[in-house]
Amino acid sequence: MFTERLNRIAAAGTRRGYTRIRLADGLMIYIKAMPNSAVLEEVYLVPDLAAPDTDDWEAEDDELVLTGQSASGTLYLEVPADAVGELIEQHGGEHATQDADFPPVGYQIHPADDSGHYPVRRGDQR
Repeated sequence: MFTERLNRIAAAGTRRGYTRIRLADGLMIYIKAMPNSAVLEEVYLVPDLAAPDTDDWEAEDDELVLTGQSASGTLYLEVPADAVGELIEQHGGEHATQDADFPPVGYQIHPADDSGHYPVRRGDQR
């Protein structure tokens, strides 16, 4: 399954903030990433969304509890974009309705190639 929004986020980054992805089942994932990322800086899962029990999801951030921030979900650090893509697929893919401001329109961002870069095309131009 192709996760277009996730690929765009991994390619463009999130400009130090979080960008959300609505899943087909209505749940949300919030992602913070630097441009051209094969590994996402932070991935926040809402309370009803459980991470798979794999090594990719082990870096859970307990600092939210220690600093008294009110977050009822779970924040994971350094999660591979492929692992997030697999989680999205498990929930039916990306929802057809997403935020309109991101990702940019008119560009196709493809899955990472062997070099870890995300090919970007606009029409026939790369």
